[in-house]
Amino acid sequence: MEATVRSVTGTSGRDTAIPVVYAAMHGVGAGTFFDTVDAAGFPPVHGVAEQTKPDPAFPAVSFPNPEEDGALDLSFATAQTLGAALIIAHDPDIERAVGGFASGQITLQLGASETQASLSTLLREKPPRVLGQHSVIRHDDFLEGVDGFPREDILLYFLDDDSRVIVRPSGTEPKLKVYLDTSGATGADAQAGLVVLDTAVRELLATLS
Repeated sequence: MEATVRSVTGTSGRDTAIPVVYAAMHGVGAGTFFDTVDAAGFPPVHGVAEQTKPDPAFPAVSFPNPEEDGALDLSFATAQTLGAALIIAHDPDIERAVGGFASGQITLQLGASETQASLSTLLREKPPRVLGQHSVIRHDDFLEGVDGFPREDILLYFLDDDSRVIVRPSGTEPKLKVYLDTSGATGADAQAGLVVLDTAVRELLATLS
């Protein structure tokens, strides 16, 4: 936190009271984030009350990733009420950001002979055991029910290096979306791992289409 505070020391405009909304997504980042904002001398931000307390059941969000459809609905509502000009949201597993962290996305445009359901079915029938250089140590199928989440066409894979892959169909277009998260000792390590994982997932998708 000290390094972050030092990095914004002397930043112009810190006294400008721009309303800011913060969403912790039921993760563990709220305390550190609020302390950092205060230590840096910025005005207090407004937390999304329903999502500030850590809760592994994620009761106030359908899928706890800021980039997911609907994940920021409460943030937008709070911002509208307060007239906020900025929303900041953290992934719930923000603790993984100690060291390096990288995220990516793959969007597979489906052809006339392909359907989202058919590709998802293939992944369910034969889930990958290895992606790139790492083994898949666990996979969750949200259609079967996972920790009280709504039953949706989402597949989640955990790798032995703490990377993860989320596969879900687009809700509005004939596309399959894949989200990639990697971590490492440094940002460079995480980014290098992301490149390898991205290549492995694209190769996997090519075998299905």
